[in-house]
Amino acid sequence: GTLDGYGPTGDPTTSYHPFRASLSLGWGGTLAHNFSAGIAMKGLYDSLTSNNQTLSGFLSLGAIWRVLPFLRLGAYYSFSNADASPMLATFKLGESWALPIFTKDPALLLLDFSLPPNGVYLIEAGLEQPLLTNFFARAGFRQELKDNQIQGFRGFTAGLGVNLVGFDLDYSYIPDGELGYSQNLGLTYHFPVEKPKKSAPQITPNPALTFKPPSE
Repeated sequence: GTLDGYGPTGDPTTSYHPFRASLSLGWGGTLAHNFSAGIAMKGLYDSLTSNNQTLSGFLSLGAIWRVLPFLRLGAYYSFSNADASPMLATFKLGESWALPIFTKDPALLLLDFSLPPNGVYLIEAGLEQPLLTNFFARAGFRQELKDNQIQGFRGFTAGLGVNLVGFDLDYSYIPDGELGYSQNLGLTYHFPVEKPKKSAPQITPNPALTFKPPSE
């Protein structure tokens, strides 16, 4: 939306029109039986006014270790070519548990610790419960380890997700007190897994036919 601008003396100045857009490209894969790694590149465009625009990029590295069938540990680090935003250089450490609240569709509990270099340290937790296999309900909580003076209802989040023939559609609602709220909508496409080709059947020779002529 539009924000009113004021000068040092309190007089109205030009209006602000904050806008942000980003584009990311990433890859992840299994390196060993219980260890996976990924890498991603991201470009971020920020605009406050026509005279205040920045374009930044950063590289992210991540890894996941499957400690137990129901427990995974993960770490994530990103570093930037600029200091335009504190989220461009962040270290996160977290873990996830599969909880058999329902036998068929176990719930997923996640906990992580975030260390932005110029921001507020965070402890975040979330719970995801599959419903009818293809639907997901989510709830989360964020605790800041430093008071940033923002008043109002904040810290709790909620979301929904649905899986439709290779596509994931996700929605989340994030209240932020006096600053208003954020709504995120995401669409993910999963490329189909290539099925292994069936090998030609091996023909076992009949022992009765593996004979040598009398001349030999």
